[in-house]
Amino acid sequence: MTRFRRDRRPTLTPSKRIDSLTWQKELMRHTSVSPETARPYRWVVAGAMIPAQVAMGINFFGPSPLLPLIIEQYGLSRSATSLLIVAVTVVVTAFLIPGGVLATRLGTRKTVAISTLLMSAGTLSVVAPNFWTLVALRVVFGVGAGML
Repeated sequence: MTRFRRDRRPTLTPSKRIDSLTWQKELMRHTSVSPETARPYRWVVAGAMIPAQVAMGINFFGPSPLLPLIIEQYGLSRSATSLLIVAVTVVVTAFLIPGGVLATRLGTRKTVAISTLLMSAGTLSVVAPNFWTLVALRVVFGVGAGML
């Protein structure tokens, strides 16, 4: 029967030790963006993403206060109108991982453009002729939000 021997940890000499401040400085040196390597339009991209995030938040929870009006407009039950909220949540959850795969394959710019376009389908919900068209528009919004 072979016995396993416990190896002792090697002791670090003072020359091999790195304190946390030196490690953080070294990490920042390799990961921070310097003015020479920064893209000139990074603020434009950031400024374009803020309205997309605000629109996503408004569209995600927007129908909740409007549910009584939707019930009255389409003559539905409360459980049927809750489909407007649940459909988006389920579709967003289903498209989180495929959205990441798509971003890897197509690139971040194309994926953000496609997802923002799909999320803008929520603006067409004002002219939805029936309830199922409204649900379909919410599902398309959910696909875009899941990809983003």
